Amino acid sequence: MIKATTLSIFFASALLTNSVIAAQESRINTDPNFNPDPTLFKGAANNIWIEVLFKAAPAAGSDSVQVENLRVDLRPDREMTLNVEIYNPGGAIPLIVTPGGMGDIEGFGAFAKNLAAASSDLKVIIMDRRNLGRSEVSFANDEPLGAEEAEDLHVLLHRLGIESAIFYGMSSGSRSNMVLAERHPEQVDALIIAPLTGGPIAAQRLSDEYFLSFLRDDSLTSMEAVAQTPLWEAYLERNSSELKEIFFEQNVEDFLATMKMTGEHLASFRAKTTLGMTDEQLIALDVPATLILHHGDEIDFLHPKVNSRAATTLIKNSSFKVAPSLEAIVNVVLPFVKKHTSALELENMGAVINSSARDAEPTFTADGQTMYFNCFDRQGEKGSDICVSHLQGTEWTEPSIVWEVSTRDYLEVEPLLSPDGQQLYIMSTRPGGKGGMDIWVSDLVGRSWTSPRNLDGPINSAYADHCLYFAGEEWETAYWTSTRPGGFGGNDIWTSERIDGVWQDARNLGPNVNSAATEHHSLPSPDGNSLYVTSIREGGFGGEDIFVTTRNADGIWGELVNLGGRVNSDQNDRCPAFSPNFKTFFFDSERSGGFGDKDLWSVPYSAIEDIR
Repeated sequence: MIKATTLSIFFASALLTNSVIAAQESRINTDPNFNPDPTLFKGAANNIWIEVLFKAAPAAGSDSVQVENLRVDLRPDREMTLNVEIYNPGGAIPLIVTPGGMGDIEGFGAFAKNLAAASSDLKVIIMDRRNLGRSEVSFANDEPLGAEEAEDLHVLLHRLGIESAIFYGMSSGSRSNMVLAERHPEQVDALIIAPLTGGPIAAQRLSDEYFLSFLRDDSLTSMEAVAQTPLWEAYLERNSSELKEIFFEQNVEDFLATMKMTGEHLASFRAKTTLGMTDEQLIALDVPATLILHHGDEIDFLHPKVNSRAATTLIKNSSFKVAPSLEAIVNVVLPFVKKHTSALELENMGAVINSSARDAEPTFTADGQTMYFNCFDRQGEKGSDICVSHLQGTEWTEPSIVWEVSTRDYLEVEPLLSPDGQQLYIMSTRPGGKGGMDIWVSDLVGRSWTSPRNLDGPINSAYADHCLYFAGEEWETAYWTSTRPGGFGGNDIWTSERIDGVWQDARNLGPNVNSAATEHHSLPSPDGNSLYVTSIREGGFGGEDIFVTTRNADGIWGELVNLGGRVNSDQNDRCPAFSPNFKTFFFDSERSGGFGDKDLWSVPYSAIEDIR
């Protein structure tokens, strides 16, 4: 009974405390004179900073992340040299991590490396901001520090050869990133604000208790005196003689002016949603996407959740998430980054492969050095043939027709090369088959392909059969397109299993995949649990689109999901294929920007692999 009573009192007390916290936090934006109960300013929310962000413990795989350390000279644009570390230098997606508070690489580098360990696609770049860590100091500033740091970031991207990136900013780091997005929107693919600083408590603490406090210290009459303060003493202890010399060369009047300018600037945002940006500036931000993270449900008067939510009502294309752990942060950030980065944009295969006619349906040898594809009107011929090209260095050779499997009078399309490179499957309208369109196969003998032979049933029928793919380690599952009876539309996706060397009767994949519209080209995913299907059904971007279907544990295929605007356009987009290492997703498209009626395009598979 005593235990039960004690427990009831505990829960009642907790509920009362939570309601008081919520009430106090809700007043931050509405009462500029509000002074919260200091006993409620707990460390719980700040524990997230310590455990996950600041001097975080290494996550699994972080020890193997490749690290590149750079000293990036921003001169002559900026009188500044920044200390920079890059995790996963070979990653495709640049993610700039701008530390918060007085933090630097030493404090937040482990967190940045943990992000890099979560995905090899990420190229995580973190820097010591000016006047911090092992970067250079400069107090001859024309603007508050957040704006100066934004211009540093602008030049840093140019120095690193990065056109645009996603910017992950923590607290004051996010302010610099937002100013960059306001001034140089072309460099910002998206913003991650984690967390957002706002409200009168934050404005008062940062301005009065830090920046403006230097002006109240009468002893700061020289840079030698500034060097005795805790922050600058720590800065000088860790740095080289060169940076120490630069520090002492600064003018103390410039130092005090910078502190005054930045402190008064932050104080002016007491009644605003966030520090450093007016509400009007937030509304005007032209960023494709913004993700605002709050690191826990506990109260944090420097980063109030109410301000984060308010910011999402002002910033276009913004969303709010609570992420109280590294796992939660990764689970939110990775899909967001892959969705919004410009680094995973489409790439045309170029004028050698793409002609003024149709080029489609690539298939590769295992080493990726040879590509067969469907070509039209090549080498002075008219019609559809199978072409081959070889990769020499980084360039493809001029394609040539594979005459062993091509004809002048009939249609040959949809080449598919076996993993060992010894068999080449095609669809052809040549005579001698079971129907008007059949699938044929040719064997490589020496360096020549044999005359194609018909695959017969159950894959071929008296109807049109085409667009063949295989799945499984032994290619024991076949998927193809057929107009045979028993389907749901004109062209349907069918499948067959090979058991003891014998292909079983064809089965329709069912109404979740097939429709009254046309479905064709059913490319298996690397794990075989999804199919990338071309369909002309309603609800797409225009014409034919590429969709994906995934089967459940019972083997039932789910409804088709559109791959979205990274792949599909307002024109026909179709016929998917993979590179041998499954890192690149190819397809053909009639979109603008190509060389002919239908071109081959590609996108990194990581840009779409999470769409299921």
